[in-house]
Amino acid sequence: IHTHTHTYLQQYLHETLENGVELLHTLSAYKPKKPPSPVFEGCTSSTLELPVPKSYMSDECTENADTSYCKSGLPFYRNIVPQTSLQCYEFCVSKALDVSGFVRGKSQNATECRCGASEKNVAHWAEYGARTSLKFNVSAADFLPNTEPCPLESIEILTYNGEWAVGDIPNEYYDFNADDIQYIDYVLTGKEVWEEDLADDTEETQPAKLEEVQPKQTQNLESVMVGKWGGSGGHH
Repeated sequence: IHTHTHTYLQQYLHETLENGVELLHTLSAYKPKKPPSPVFEGCTSSTLELPVPKSYMSDECTENADTSYCKSGLPFYRNIVPQTSLQCYEFCVSKALDVSGFVRGKSQNATECRCGASEKNVAHWAEYGARTSLKFNVSAADFLPNTEPCPLESIEILTYNGEWAVGDIPNEYYDFNADDIQYIDYVLTGKEVWEEDLADDTEETQPAKLEEVQPKQTQNLESVMVGKWGGSGGHH
């Protein structure tokens, strides 16, 4: 009996290791699909200064929903990595956000990418405590007349133009991790997730989502498979 049990355990561990290696190969090879070509909505004027953000996971809109950053309807992220409006759009869609705003400052080199969510992005606004005042309203946007490409000191607005999966962007375009999920919830509700749900966690276990770093383009299939926004394409 002991010999049989030992043999079974060896076989089980061997199969588990093989499955783990196969999963790692799958994760390392994962690349999100390119989203469909966006809709060019227009250019809005912007006189906002563009200081280098302390973190690409901007928290301006978590403290006060009435700041100028939030009134633009682009409360998520301040990413200075994208160099074009299309790159900005692809970044936002990869975070399950259907509105991108490529902000041009007073010079060609002063740019940054911000993201928003429209009313079509039902999964976000279904979050408990989500502040619907942060929605991007295309029909209410003050677009400049006949401007393409957008001039300096403006925001080029592009929106997602693909299929929806139960009020959410399909997860085949996702490229995010647990920090992104907590950050977006943080902006939506104005409250840090760990303030309520992780009160007993130590500082070391909290995600370093507000570090003074620029984003690395993660390709994390595991977060899509087992994270809050799972295989159905919805949040829950």
